[in-house]
Amino acid sequence: MNDEILFYEEQKFDQLWFKIAVNGSLIPVIAIFLFAVVQQVILKEPFGNNPMSDSALTIVSIIAIFVSLGIIILFQVVKLIVTVTQEGIQIKFYPIINKRIAKGKIEHFEIRKYRPIAEYGGWGIRFSFSGKGKAYNVKGDMGIQFKIQNHSPLLIGTQKPEEFFEALKKISKFKFVIIGGYAVNPYTIPRFSVDCDIALSDYNELKKIGKELENNNYKKKSTDKIDLPYHGDFIRYEKNIKDDINASFDILIKSVYEWCYISVMCNRLRRNIFLIYFGAIYYLQ
Repeated sequence: MNDEILFYEEQKFDQLWFKIAVNGSLIPVIAIFLFAVVQQVILKEPFGNNPMSDSALTIVSIIAIFVSLGIIILFQVVKLIVTVTQEGIQIKFYPIINKRIAKGKIEHFEIRKYRPIAEYGGWGIRFSFSGKGKAYNVKGDMGIQFKIQNHSPLLIGTQKPEEFFEALKKISKFKFVIIGGYAVNPYTIPRFSVDCDIALSDYNELKKIGKELENNNYKKKSTDKIDLPYHGDFIRYEKNIKDDINASFDILIKSVYEWCYISVMCNRLRRNIFLIYFGAIYYLQ
């Protein structure tokens, strides 16, 4: 077992507004019940217009005071601790929850900005009523969204999203980069496609991904007669999903670096030309 820690984060409910809200609502409750006991039980002056018996007031006051103190103390000690090792993720919502997620169970993860109140009803151990699953969070609006095998979606709030994400990449089952249409869908109007393009850095990853695709009934297809828009090595896996419709994975191995660089430079050049063009029009006007 490899227990090397790749990521560690400890978060507490230490927001000033949160402390003011909790303490400001519970300390007056404690004060009122203490005052009631002193006035009625000790000083023998009835508390309120319709006072309860001394014994009843004492019992109710003790329960109310202990519950209020318990909530205040709980929020002082509770903390969310997330640890990533080569074995997976350990989540501790001390002192309530301690669970592990094996890396083999993680099907997908991504950095996501979310709406704590609108999506999960706030912070803590939360459940969504809109199909977004469960959330462990204590503050902020950034988290890592997980898809876990045979489980509902899970979001873990974090103050270090990039560092958390990079640690997860080190233990991910496969190492690849999605390019093409699926890669830009989160940043523009999504479009439907049955073709997914992925880029790999070496052939070891190809063996693992190829085996996984074959386990899901994808078949390796000859690319001899395909007009390729790519440089370098290219492999396609296809599966028939309905009638004459085939879904495919186009796998590129060490083949997109030069093309990407040229594309980026062309886009920059085109952007600069547009800026010069519109700048000249503005100047001439």
